[in-house]
Amino acid sequence: EDDSGSLENNLRLRSLSSSEEKSAITPTLPSTEDIFWSFVTKSLGGNDANGGQALTNDERQTNESQILLKGKAILAVTSTALIIKLSDFLQANPSFSSAIQQVIMQNSGVEIPTNTLNLGVMIAAAMTQWVTLDRTFYALLTAVLVGIGGPLSELPFVQYGFWHYIPDAADYFPVEELIAWLQNFLASGIDANLFFNDYSNLALSSITGPCYFAVTMDAIALGRWLETYPSDELDI
Repeated sequence: EDDSGSLENNLRLRSLSSSEEKSAITPTLPSTEDIFWSFVTKSLGGNDANGGQALTNDERQTNESQILLKGKAILAVTSTALIIKLSDFLQANPSFSSAIQQVIMQNSGVEIPTNTLNLGVMIAAAMTQWVTLDRTFYALLTAVLVGIGGPLSELPFVQYGFWHYIPDAADYFPVEELIAWLQNFLASGIDANLFFNDYSNLALSSITGPCYFAVTMDAIALGRWLETYPSDELDI
């Protein structure tokens, strides 16, 4: 009996040791639930990373756009100031226009009136501003309409003496015929008191048109730049 009992004990110990070795060698496999949630966590983490990168790219593009539009707005305002200064220079320095007229006359034999030449120089400057900073049709159309109609808003100020244009520069075509008609009407003596004022000095200069054109261009440039900022950042 002792021998059989010891043999049974030995077999039992061997069985236990072999099962322990198997459990030590065999890796513990994760459950299906653990695999599923691990996959979900990794997927969400990857999406968050991609979303953060996309947001960073959008912010970078927005910043680049703001810098570009800010530069254009600064150039538009600066060029507008130069165009307005150019109009003053042309009016105050007729010798400059005369020198250009002589060059054109010698080379082509064409005589260009001073006012027409000054207007051509101003239009060339205004169009250079548009070609350099914008080149969109709707901006060109808007600026042209304002350039033609804008000077008419000065008529009340000119009439009531806030400022005036020298006679040599009073050649603005939309009101040139109207002024002539008013002068003839007042000279006829027919109900001259109808207007309660003497309109004989009412005049505008044609070179103010390109100045209004330029002001419109810098207003458009400033609007595009400010439009890139959220409304809550522009609260004053």
